[in-house]
Amino acid sequence: MTSSSIENIDIASVPAVVQFNDDGESNTFLPPSDTHSVTFSLRLDAATKSAFAKLRVDIAARASRRPVPVFLYIKPERITSLSAEEAAETPPAVQSQLKTTLTRLDFTLRVPADLIAPPQPPVPKNKAAGDVLAVLDALAAATTFSIYIPSTHLPHSQAQSLCKLARDGELRALESEAGTAHLHQGKGGRVCAPGELIGRKLEEKARSDEPAGPSAGAESPPSYDELGLSPPPLSQPPAKKRRVEKLTSSDVKSNTASSRTLDAAAIQALCQETYRKMLRESQAEQQACIDEQIQQSMRDLETRMLEKVDERLDALRREMDVVREQQVRTREAVHESLEQVRDEQQEGLWEVREKINEVREELKGDYDDCREAAADEGAELADQQCEERFYGLRIEMREYVEEELQGVEERIKGGLAEMTFSLDFDN
Repeated sequence: MTSSSIENIDIASVPAVVQFNDDGESNTFLPPSDTHSVTFSLRLDAATKSAFAKLRVDIAARASRRPVPVFLYIKPERITSLSAEEAAETPPAVQSQLKTTLTRLDFTLRVPADLIAPPQPPVPKNKAAGDVLAVLDALAAATTFSIYIPSTHLPHSQAQSLCKLARDGELRALESEAGTAHLHQGKGGRVCAPGELIGRKLEEKARSDEPAGPSAGAESPPSYDELGLSPPPLSQPPAKKRRVEKLTSSDVKSNTASSRTLDAAAIQALCQETYRKMLRESQAEQQACIDEQIQQSMRDLETRMLEKVDERLDALRREMDVVREQQVRTREAVHESLEQVRDEQQEGLWEVREKINEVREELKGDYDDCREAAADEGAELADQQCEERFYGLRIEMREYVEEELQGVEERIKGGLAEMTFSLDFDN
């Protein structure tokens, strides 16, 4: 298959449902829901035969106001088999989420896909988020899985070309998409080992389930290991009670002073660590607030621009309506003027006909006179006179008709010249 017969593919963040087999048990599904989204992206550069596919799952995390994206990178060089077919029958868990015609992509990998998380892996905000994270962690250990996407985003011809390239081992990674430095607002991402996210979730859950101490509801101080301090020395119980009874007051004061010094250092270190932690949290909240304000400003700007465009379109529609009305009025005025000219022309023609009838009557009278003269002066002379008279009257009638028609033509031209109309387009 030549590169000229292969079409580029660019699928960006379309809704998807993943189906896989977890540890030989029944099928496990990872569908989108109201609490999290599951999207699939796929790119194929036909010229270089390079491709890249990835899943994105947004997890509701404790330390973030917005969902934290976790990615599953499917590198093309790990694909041993890839098939695509239109899903005639889909499981209810898939059809309930994607209510349209679906295409199923069946992946078989040589090595499981890479699970990419933020530098600080997210801690699930609730049980639902924890369950999604557990399914995603199990998917990262699977080598066979299926991805359902709407068929409108991947035509059959493109899907078959992609599958053939994958089966023939001709695909290579698309470098512009395979990197992780651009993820998480430039903070990058890292590959998580199987079970790493689940272990963090269980650890956080265990911490939250520990019984509260005497100061319930207050934040427990960090351990000595976290503060970088050595634990306080264990006080050895007195071997003999008599020895304790013989302690002097100076010994008691010395022990009390050393204990206070150690407690003050620990408290100072605890305060410093607490202050740094609060500062980091405050900076993170401020950054999140700034990001949210920027996003809101962009949304407001987009809304205002759309409103301006709608207003301008409405103004243009009103202007076009005015132009159409002017065109209708102009058409009506021209029609009225033409009717008036037509009426005047008819009147002129009637006048010409009447004049012709008058000339005809006059000719008839002259002809009768000629006949009477012919009876007196002779037929030959009478005929000659009649012909001369008839010829003269004929010339007179032609000149009269031409003058009358010229007058009608001039009146028509004058009527059209006096008509005025204009089209006015406002900028």
